[in-house]
Amino acid sequence: MSPNFSINIRRWLTISFIMTAVIFFHRSVLFRQDVTFPWDFIGYHLPLATAYADAVDQGRLPLWDPYTYCGRPLLANPQTATFYPGMFLSVLPGRTGLLERLEWLSVFHIGLAGIFTYLLALRLHLSEYAALFAGLAFALGGIALSRR
Repeated sequence: MSPNFSINIRRWLTISFIMTAVIFFHRSVLFRQDVTFPWDFIGYHLPLATAYADAVDQGRLPLWDPYTYCGRPLLANPQTATFYPGMFLSVLPGRTGLLERLEWLSVFHIGLAGIFTYLLALRLHLSEYAALFAGLAFALGGIALSRR
């Protein structure tokens, strides 16, 4: 086995470990129906995604949410993430299960943040263990704790 091949396996195992740790940390949000992310997830982001899903379901551009306040823009609001492929794939099936798909998308992004921090630490010539610690600390640190 060449050294380069074993390094790639070790890197993939570390990346898998970071993503598994993030999913385990957020297991109550992902696998229980009565738990979700607090703060603005239900009150702000879910209504935006619901209006986006309704627009896609009706075959029209998600330009405007007529139901909230006196209406508000969807396409012009960057938090709606209208042009983001992950959000589009989340709203494409419609309203049913939208909250669960948004929770998985959020956890996926937190995991990606940890993975990219790990890869950045390696690029900055930290050791494998220090880079793993950096990735886990970023993914399971402040952002994860603020979501609890």
